[in-house]
Amino acid sequence: MLKLPREQVGAAILAGGKGRRLGRDKTAIILNGESVINRLIFFLNQLHFQEIVVVYGTDVKPLERPVRAVKDLLPGQGSLGGIYTVLASFS
Repeated sequence: MLKLPREQVGAAILAGGKGRRLGRDKTAIILNGESVINRLIFFLNQLHFQEIVVVYGTDVKPLERPVRAVKDLLPGQGSLGGIYTVLASFS
């Protein structure tokens, strides 16, 4: 099995979608004064990934942390559309 150091591996956050299961926009949730997405980016940064990509839907929310934000190429297609967008962003 090939093992790569975290410094050679990226992380992706799928922040698009309608939040139907949650009942609201997941990017707008605030915990302890900070958005959930910014907290997630903070924790991923602690793991020293080479790059963090955030896939967003129709509008990107302001992010407080350094990431690469890309617009969903296949809106309305669920998580697989977001995964496709992440993979396509590297080609």
